Amino acid sequence: MTSNTHRAPSRAPLLLLLVPAAAFMAVPLYNRVTPQILGVPFFHAWLFAWLPLTAAITWFVHLRLGHEAPAGDAP
Repeated sequence: MTSNTHRAPSRAPLLLLLVPAAAFMAVPLYNRVTPQILGVPFFHAWLFAWLPLTAAITWFVHLRLGHEAPAGDAP
C-alpha cells in the first residue's frame, strides 16, 4: 500500500490578493488632499505606497502557490 504524500498547495494565499484590491477601491477612506506626505497629497501617496505593496503581496502569493509551468507548456 502506497501513500500519496504529495499535496496540492493551499489556495488560501489567494485571499491575500483581496487586500490590495480593497485598498485601491476604498476611495472614501483616503480621498483627501491633507495631510501631505513629502509634498504629495495623501490620495496620491496612498496609491503610490500600495504599488510596491501590491507587487510584494503578489510575489508572496506566487511563491506560496508554487510556480510550476502548466502541463501543456513543457518543452
